[in-house]
Amino acid sequence: MHMKSTDIIQHLKEQGHRITRTRSAVVDLLSSADHTLSVPELLRLLKRRGLAVNKTTVYREIDFLNELEVVRPVRLTDTRVSYELAHRDHHHHVVCTGCEQVAEVSDKELEEVVGKIERRIKRGGTFSRVKHHLEFTGICTKCS
Repeated sequence: MHMKSTDIIQHLKEQGHRITRTRSAVVDLLSSADHTLSVPELLRLLKRRGLAVNKTTVYREIDFLNELEVVRPVRLTDTRVSYELAHRDHHHHVVCTGCEQVAEVSDKELEEVVGKIERRIKRGGTFSRVKHHLEFTGICTKCS
């Protein structure tokens, strides 16, 4: 599922949240992106749009949107965290260890197996909510 940024902004307004130019632009950038975006990437894209925003402001916006479960973090490497809209269909990523290029991995069979494991963990009784983060690494054709 892919929501439009206007729908997300409208939902935030209905919940009583202020919609700043920066907040609106961050949601729009994440909504229109075909890959995850890091804070430095967001800063660069905001600057291209003529919005001079400091890094702290973007981190605050991301934290705010993450807290409301509008965005989700994707830990691509030990040092790189990127973000994507949380309502997108569940998928995983493969990251090049050379250039850090990211590609989405959507695999029904993988999701079925992981779903079974999550249900088994819940049935064990120790956890009621279970999420997973699974990312692949490799070398892209440009780097190999």
